[in-house]
Amino acid sequence: MNRNTCPICETGTLSKQVHTGEIQYRGRAVQVDDLEYSLCNKCGADPVLAKQAKRNQVRFSDAKRELDGLLSSADIRKARRYLGLTQHAASNVFGGGLNAFSKYERGEVIQSKAMDKLIRVSCRYSDAWTYVNSIEDDQHLNALSLKSRDLN
Repeated sequence: MNRNTCPICETGTLSKQVHTGEIQYRGRAVQVDDLEYSLCNKCGADPVLAKQAKRNQVRFSDAKRELDGLLSSADIRKARRYLGLTQHAASNVFGGGLNAFSKYERGEVIQSKAMDKLIRVSCRYSDAWTYVNSIEDDQHLNALSLKSRDLN
């Protein structure tokens, strides 16, 4: 079956459509623009295809992020690239799990406020970025590794 063929009637052709939807988040109705779905020209079915669902998920996550004052998935991608990091390297430097940045950028997971601040500070202040990037993975295990100069 052609990827543009309707999965319901198997004879119609699907065309991409967009609409504005609404979700409930933190007790508020939030409008989300540019949500994608498909429309069959024969039977009128309106399925949401897998790739459309993934793009919609990013839009839902970004709407929540905006309400919370957090970086969008595109902003996180820009920040990571600005710092010259792959997704894997960003996860190693900032933490959050092995695939954290991949999940942030795909909208599967919304970053914490602390992670958001760390990304912003690292992009804004080169000394902070140099310091964050220099911390060894195992330093957090040894509280004695914290020097008094780190507290100034």
